[in-house]
Amino acid sequence: MSRSPAVIAVGGSLAGCATALHLANLGHEVLVLDRASFPREKVCGEGLMPSGVEALRALGLLSEVRAISHPFQGVAYHVPGASATGRFPGGRVGLGVRRRALDVLMQRACRAHPRVTLETGVRVRSVSREGSHMEVRSTTERWSCRAVVGADGLHSKVRHQLGLSVPARGPVRYGARAHFDVGEDLAFVEVHVLEEAELYLTPVGEGRLNIAVLCHKDFTRTLEGDLTSGFMRLIRSSPRVRELVGDATPLTQPSLCGPLRQSVSSAATAGAVLVGDAAGFVDAITGEGMSLTLRSAEIAAEVLSEALHRDALGARDLAVYSRRRHRAGRDMTWLTEGVLWGLRQRWLARRVVRSLDAHPQLFSRILAVNSGHASLSSIGVGGVATLLRG
Repeated sequence: MSRSPAVIAVGGSLAGCATALHLANLGHEVLVLDRASFPREKVCGEGLMPSGVEALRALGLLSEVRAISHPFQGVAYHVPGASATGRFPGGRVGLGVRRRALDVLMQRACRAHPRVTLETGVRVRSVSREGSHMEVRSTTERWSCRAVVGADGLHSKVRHQLGLSVPARGPVRYGARAHFDVGEDLAFVEVHVLEEAELYLTPVGEGRLNIAVLCHKDFTRTLEGDLTSGFMRLIRSSPRVRELVGDATPLTQPSLCGPLRQSVSSAATAGAVLVGDAAGFVDAITGEGMSLTLRSAEIAAEVLSEALHRDALGARDLAVYSRRRHRAGRDMTWLTEGVLWGLRQRWLARRVVRSLDAHPQLFSRILAVNSGHASLSSIGVGGVATLLRG
């Protein structure tokens, strides 16, 4: 590849690789840079909703991902005194997959593509607009390109340097996760609502679970000093999780990340777009993160490809990506905000879960919204009223 590719993606994980592959399939030369050496662990819920499964099919990678993942049929919510299990509509399934393995698979696909060059161990220092081109500098090298994809994660340096970060509003939450061999295959992602946190159990292999914790900033202080002991103490406060885990020790050491909520003024500016967590993040509570990332990567590639062909890469030209991405994730975001508010009211959480148990079709409609297969309006005022009646 020329040292002046059409597009440089800063970030070689799911968002950067997916966008690069879509762009390459549309005929563009792409350079992908990442400071990390792979494989590496990442704090992630590791659940792909059905829309994410379909996005992998569009990339031609679904069969390979299925070989390293575990299917799940829906989501089960548990609060003290109430439980409800919902199935994805239409027989759809989600996939639980280790991010470590998924990133390796995505990078392998990039290395195999003749129009993609992937370089790891590269620390990008700056991204800037220089006339009609973008300039990317590392500690040792400088590249010129026509467009940049910022895919460098939750605390994106690209987002900050392009002036797209804005202060986030809302609850300050953190996430932690570890993997366990429990010898039992779960058919559903399980969400356990505790007084101080939520636990997410995602099947990621035969008998293997990703157990993720989402909690508020104040509670993270109880995890300081000895994260492993604090993590184990917390997850064992749930009778169901304590039964599953037993005396097992984590296969991976618990890791903590956050704050999770990140906001942007726009997901696009002149010569650049943001994809994945770099483009803003609400919360991991409804599990749509990876699926929305894959859909956003596809949209970004379509918009950038058209802009490259027209040589129209100004802020107004690329704003269409920000609008399309917003529409693709709007209902999921509103649903997330609503669920977050409801779970903060523990009495309401119990009432809602009881309603979901009594009305499985309503639960399926909510999962259809969450998985990108229905609009929020499909739940309707009547559905909301039913949820609140308990």
